Amino acid sequence: MANCRKLNQKGFTLIELLVVIAIIGILVGLLLPAVQKVREAASRTRCLNNLKQIGLALHGYHDVNARLPSGQSPWRNASNTADVWNVTPFEGCWSFLVYILPFIEQEAIYKKAKAYGSSAANAYSWNNPVAAQNMKIYNCPADARGVLAMTAAAAGTAVDQSLTGYLGNAGTTSISMDGVLFMDSKVRFTDITDG
Repeated sequence: MANCRKLNQKGFTLIELLVVIAIIGILVGLLLPAVQKVREAASRTRCLNNLKQIGLALHGYHDVNARLPSGQSPWRNASNTADVWNVTPFEGCWSFLVYILPFIEQEAIYKKAKAYGSSAANAYSWNNPVAAQNMKIYNCPADARGVLAMTAAAAGTAVDQSLTGYLGNAGTTSISMDGVLFMDSKVRFTDITDG
């Protein structure tokens, strides 16, 4: 019999390498959907938290003012006459989301918006530089559109505005004003009888 030496080979065979790659591929295929589901759940949780904070701010506003904020304020002139165009508004066309800023710890932004809107040189509230600020609480991270922004033409000037995915309910139709947050509304909690 010939003298045989046993060779010690270190390393993987091609088959072993392919098996390991296949196992890693299967694990990645199983983990990625789970990671995506966790991310989606976290986004939904943030959206729910944003809505909770907005709801608490509405309650805070009601506690201080004995009514909910207007869904949108009309233009006002110096004599406080509503719905007057081409005058200097103090709080012209503000959303309810502006009025609740002090109740979501954003009073400084609210004061900037109010100071800007009270000037005769700033007759249009949408020219307000505060309107371009993105408020994370007013955007749902699960919104497929992401952070919304637009540029609008106002008073002959292009202005940037940050938008929101959260809206108030003005009513059953755009002009019915039978909801809670319609233009120039002054709804109290006691006025809401349907739940």
